Amino acid sequence: MTPLTAALPEVDRPVKLISVVWPTLIEALMVLAAVVALQPMFARVAAMGDGRDGRFAEVEERIDGLPAPVLPGLCARYAALAAPGLAERLCGTVGMADPSNGEGSVPALAFAVEQALRAFKAPVDAAQARLDDLRRRQRDADGDVLAASDAMNALDSRVQAFVERYVSAAQPLSCTLAWLQALSEEPAPSAAVALRHGSAGDSAGGNAGASAGGSRGASAALLVAAAIDGRAVTAEQVDVALGPAAAHALPSCPLDAGQALSRSATLMRDAHRSASNARKNEAMRALLLGAGWQWAGATGIGFVLLLWSRSARAPALGVATALAAWAGAAWLARVGWPLAPHPGFEPARPAAALDQAFDAPPAGFVLWLLGGAAVLLLTALVAAPRPAARPRAAAPSSRIGYAGLALATGLGWLLLLDL
Repeated sequence: MTPLTAALPEVDRPVKLISVVWPTLIEALMVLAAVVALQPMFARVAAMGDGRDGRFAEVEERIDGLPAPVLPGLCARYAALAAPGLAERLCGTVGMADPSNGEGSVPALAFAVEQALRAFKAPVDAAQARLDDLRRRQRDADGDVLAASDAMNALDSRVQAFVERYVSAAQPLSCTLAWLQALSEEPAPSAAVALRHGSAGDSAGGNAGASAGGSRGASAALLVAAAIDGRAVTAEQVDVALGPAAAHALPSCPLDAGQALSRSATLMRDAHRSASNARKNEAMRALLLGAGWQWAGATGIGFVLLLWSRSARAPALGVATALAAWAGAAWLARVGWPLAPHPGFEPARPAAALDQAFDAPPAGFVLWLLGGAAVLLLTALVAAPRPAARPRAAAPSSRIGYAGLALATGLGWLLLLDL
């Protein structure tokens, strides 16, 4: 063997390395070019701030601090005692909570109602403080007096609309609380026991009259909880569930039980929807500012996973890595869960500020994704194939396919954000 022929394999090695590295490098450069090309368009989207025509603008009189759902706790306590069909309708879609959680008594429902009333009053108090500050500036001639007067008029009109929609309309909610308290103080033993103590077992063991009273008390508790949560409650449903008790009126309230509950349910449903829309608008404003970087990050994660999938790796290990990577990306970007079983906005990371990111646990779907990744990772480690059984590395059919996909998704996202 001559020295020249002995050196031939050494010459082929860098050629083989170049044939593998250069196509991947060119593919990465095309992906990078697609990301760089669309960043100016994302910058224009970010400059919109509140979105086109201000559709995501912040509402100053937003409602915060509404009570958490109380119906699941009530279902665990009173479903067995409620009127036939009522528990199936109200509790069938919210699930059952732990019956030992201490919820379900009149004080718990009263606290929820009072919390809702405070949530309605807080924006009015804050607006009144701003009005007082504007009046002080106008009186002291501090700044533009005309601008302060215009701001006062605009703020006063918004506050009046908010008061008419929520504060003045909160009378049915107060009537609901008063009616429930009056019902719990009636002499029927099981009604009082069921509402005051939440004991289903004590009511079920009584006589027929006690059972009727317990059924009425349990039905009342479920109906009030449904109204607080904003579930649809009609006067006809109240009449069927409570019978004569539905017509019970109080001297301090002009509404009977059916009217109070149905109007309270409508009020709370509008309030929950308004609070949910405010959180969604806040998330959309943050998304408009960082959409370009989020899309670039997602494109980068997808490209790295694509390159890894071409190597000879266990499929379970790749899926586990993908689940963990996308769960982390969703948590970092506060991606909302689109399949939440209840109306509202459920971000992957509850806190908007990064310095408060670890104050609360991630959303449930993030934990499920991480749990699935852990299970698949253990499966890949336990059932790892022997080296001889591993498949050969896959070769891509096109080097421009992923770059084209990245460009198409970026343009699609720009179109959706600009609608």
